[in-house]
Amino acid sequence: MVPTIFCFYDTDTDDGPTKKNSFSVVFWRYLQMHVRVSRLSLLSLQHNTLVPRIHSLILKKPFVTETMISVFISIVLMTNLWTRACSFVPNAIYGSWSTSTTTSSSSSSSSSSSTTTLRKNRLNMSNTMNSSLKIDPNETAVVLIEYQNEFTTPGGALYDAVKDCMMATGTLSNSRRIMDSARAMGAKIIHVPIAFEKGHFEISKDAYGILSGIKEGELFKAGEWGSQICDLMKPVDGDIICKGKTGLCGFQSTNLDFILRQNNIRNILLGGFLTNCCVESTMRSAYEKGYKVFTLKDCCAATSIDGQNAAFEHTFGMFSIPLISDEAIAALRES
Repeated sequence: MVPTIFCFYDTDTDDGPTKKNSFSVVFWRYLQMHVRVSRLSLLSLQHNTLVPRIHSLILKKPFVTETMISVFISIVLMTNLWTRACSFVPNAIYGSWSTSTTTSSSSSSSSSSSTTTLRKNRLNMSNTMNSSLKIDPNETAVVLIEYQNEFTTPGGALYDAVKDCMMATGTLSNSRRIMDSARAMGAKIIHVPIAFEKGHFEISKDAYGILSGIKEGELFKAGEWGSQICDLMKPVDGDIICKGKTGLCGFQSTNLDFILRQNNIRNILLGGFLTNCCVESTMRSAYEKGYKVFTLKDCCAATSIDGQNAAFEHTFGMFSIPLISDEAIAALRES
């Protein structure tokens, strides 16, 4: 906001102060360039018995003195500084990059040098599990994203892409353990596979990114081996298979939210493929829909270990409470 300054001047001219005071003229031009100048109504002064003397002075000559000019300049400068300071408040809330300078002394020399280090103010992240965490299995669903042969099994089109990450993380064995344990304790097991009809007409012919690769490679074709849930993670009686997933988010095109609400689910334990794609998309949506989300770090896999670790470090803690399977099992038992 630009401050408004009321400047008293000779009413016989519209150009501001008369040329009797050259400094006043210069200041007037400064005001025209930098601040909004409002002309004080003389009519209002005519009805004000407290300022007849000021009224007469205004009519006779400019009422701008050098002292007033100094005060005005100080106000303008202080206002600008305050405005600039306030602009840093959002950065303090949302995180900002700032530099700090440190001075170090060398034992072999009396001279000192300044080094600039970069500091990042980060948002709150859910980094570690509370030791007293309890998760009620009766209000919990284990949501398993795309444990299908295309990813999980040799011969699958994407198996080689995720194999190294699966092996390093122990994705399948950990997922099987949390699935069996949670099921035994009364939690719901929900499988969320992705599938497309022959021709992949669900995906635009102008698709780009990961969906274009699925369409071009004719992956996850409904009814074929590649789209089937792998043997290790096969559903059993009582499990629920979510229907309609043809995109990245487990909620967007499916009946997942309906299933969760019909079963009075409040907590989601989330694992699957890919860590930084469908798992992350589902995690974000679940968070915004009001579910309490626990993402299982050792039950996910991505196309690279670096990509997976980046998701763990930068996004999982923003939209979920990251756990490993053993921690999740312990929290279910504690309730």
